[in-house]
Amino acid sequence: MAVHGPAKKEFTYVGKRLSNDNALGKVTGTAEYCGDTINERTLHIRLKAGTITHGRILSVDTSEAEKMPGVKAVYHAFNTPDKTYDRGRVAPYENMPFQEKLFDTHIRYMGERVAAVVADTEAHAAKACDAIKVEYETYPAAVTMAEAMAEDAPQLFEKGNIYHTPVMGIGDYDACEGDLITKTESHFGRMSCLCMETHTARARYDRGNKKLTVWTGCQTSFGIRSTLGDFLDMPYSKVRVIKPLMGGSFGCKQETIVEPLAAYAAKDLCADVILTYTREEEMNNNMLKHNLDWQVESKVTKDGIIKGLDARLLMDAGAYTTISESYARTACGKSGKVYRIPNLRVQGTVVNTNTTVNGSFRSWGSSEWLIGCENHMNQVAKELGMDPIEFRLKNVHKPYELEPIHKCTVGDTHFEECLMQGRETFRWEDRKKECAEKNAAQSRYRYGVGMAVGSHTSSFYPYMADMGCCTARINEDGSLILRVAVHDHGCGTVMAMKKIAAEVLEMDLERIDMTEADTDNCRYDYGCYASRTVYVLGSAVKKCCEELLEKARGYAAEMFRTNYSHIRY
Repeated sequence: MAVHGPAKKEFTYVGKRLSNDNALGKVTGTAEYCGDTINERTLHIRLKAGTITHGRILSVDTSEAEKMPGVKAVYHAFNTPDKTYDRGRVAPYENMPFQEKLFDTHIRYMGERVAAVVADTEAHAAKACDAIKVEYETYPAAVTMAEAMAEDAPQLFEKGNIYHTPVMGIGDYDACEGDLITKTESHFGRMSCLCMETHTARARYDRGNKKLTVWTGCQTSFGIRSTLGDFLDMPYSKVRVIKPLMGGSFGCKQETIVEPLAAYAAKDLCADVILTYTREEEMNNNMLKHNLDWQVESKVTKDGIIKGLDARLLMDAGAYTTISESYARTACGKSGKVYRIPNLRVQGTVVNTNTTVNGSFRSWGSSEWLIGCENHMNQVAKELGMDPIEFRLKNVHKPYELEPIHKCTVGDTHFEECLMQGRETFRWEDRKKECAEKNAAQSRYRYGVGMAVGSHTSSFYPYMADMGCCTARINEDGSLILRVAVHDHGCGTVMAMKKIAAEVLEMDLERIDMTEADTDNCRYDYGCYASRTVYVLGSAVKKCCEELLEKARGYAAEMFRTNYSHIRY
């Protein structure tokens, strides 16, 4: 069955294969990333990594490091603020754990930073780091969730290692009945974002106007501004965050990781400083994707109708909780998005372990839910002896059906049509037959086909109201200045916004200027995550340019002394 939508409008720019806005600069080496913006006065920060998995710092000897050439400052737990912040906070109203410090005497994972040197060159800073001597007291470590959940487990925080999310769902799973009860377990391993550009932040403090300016390849410039302002006790008006070109993110640059230390050093020294992670530091101190385990049980009728589902999530937060509690709630909250399940119960458990911190990664809960759910659904179909697509067609939501967790509709979402068109395009039945023939002809290899269905958000809704802001200004020569707080990961978001503006205003792309997020020059925006940028900010650009066009028509009507309705663009 072919699925046909409405006839497509013929666009001039949208949908056309045009070069990335920064392509020429990238291929010629003239594009400037954060690390390229430094000058001869910029100081460099290098980090001293801890050498124990769990324990406490007894002393830090910096005497030799302080004597070395070019060294401007040495920081550690005994000479920096005993104040916490949360790397995962993206807005000042968020209720976060606030567990992390610039440097802590309590070491919670191998490689956690224990000291830093600021020097005139990166080489001088690195050499001075090697001269720092740290004395530790070692504690027992819990590097697996099972170890961290044991009765005698070492505690990473006073509140303990374990957090349980509220139970979500609808109906009564225990009371419902089905002909087939299926139980599955699925594991999702930890992964690193491994961006081409490692985390980098440059910070400059102007003593004269008491202004801090930070350049950082990030996903949430306003979120970083609020974190730095609160941590350094500075009004937000005195903290400016500029987002330069960024060499990838995949979610990890949604967090405020390198910026607090760079900003603190810049303010303390009234200087221009930069902190760039090495590849080893990036692997060890970045936010990784959560490793987790799902236990799923379902009750299904013999003709393939889901009567109930019970799912339990166990998620490893790593050494600091940050956004993991919210992440687990979000993953559990996805459970009602695709399937019609009258009796649903789902709960998550988050565990702190003595390992690298886990956090934001692509899809924010959707892929985590799908690995447990879709593995289970395929097993149910197998036990029923039913084609996995046919099984899903019996149970997926229809457009505008109510999903039970957030009590809102799934919107104009056509799961059935997606499944049927996917089956046709993939040649599902033909390939199943081809695989069966190959398997019958030999026994060394096994051939098969598989499928899954899922959904992901394109904004914060229904978790919270979403909004986007844009300003557009026409210059005297008719060219356009567009300001919207986008955070391009390197895939062409700036060009996407310019295409939308050019389409509405029927303007040449070359006549549109647009820079990325700058907290002093752009209106407020939450940031680039939840797959919201084109859907939300793109809509803001479209509406802004449409209003600009209407204003221009009004002015033109006044100039030509004619009725507004007579003006055509």
